[in-house]
Amino acid sequence: MSCARRGPWLALAAAALAMMGSAAAHAAPAGDCQSLAKKTMASTIEASLVEADSAVPPAYPGMAPIHLPAYCRVKAELRLVLGSRIGFELWLPLVGTWTGRLQMYGNGGYSSDLPTRQMALGLAHGSAAVATDTGHSGDDPDFAVGHPQAIADWGYRAVHETALAAKKLTVLSTEARRRTLISTAVRLAGTRR
Repeated sequence: MSCARRGPWLALAAAALAMMGSAAAHAAPAGDCQSLAKKTMASTIEASLVEADSAVPPAYPGMAPIHLPAYCRVKAELRLVLGSRIGFELWLPLVGTWTGRLQMYGNGGYSSDLPTRQMALGLAHGSAAVATDTGHSGDDPDFAVGHPQAIADWGYRAVHETALAAKKLTVLSTEARRRTLISTAVRLAGTRR
């Protein structure tokens, strides 16, 4: 079949995939999610698929919990230089719910707590959400005593390196999903002769 004649079939297959919506969009995310663990510069990484309707509890009495769509939860740790340990989490929406945005959230002051409620709000609105522990545990500046690399992590390195890693993981995840959808469209087009 010539390229000119394949064009309409590819367009039709792509439209069919778009109409199939959740079935096509959710066909491979668990595998894509787990494959991210093999494709990063992080020294330790764990990726798992979180089912839809998981909820982040209210921060205060009277607040409603945030119900989340299914997503890929990536927990990672970067060890870039001796004495450095930067932890972060990246929450990746599935194909059909992602808006193309990546939002990074801060934790403020000396805190190492991840702002999971803010991450949940971003995810619920279709963004990939990422946050870092800024290279330490706790909320006291004593983490820096005798640990000069922890000061560099907290001061600038953790945010910068986490943003770079999150962008890379988001691109890898998106490319894997796009390849899956394109190969499915090509297979569908090949069966319609």
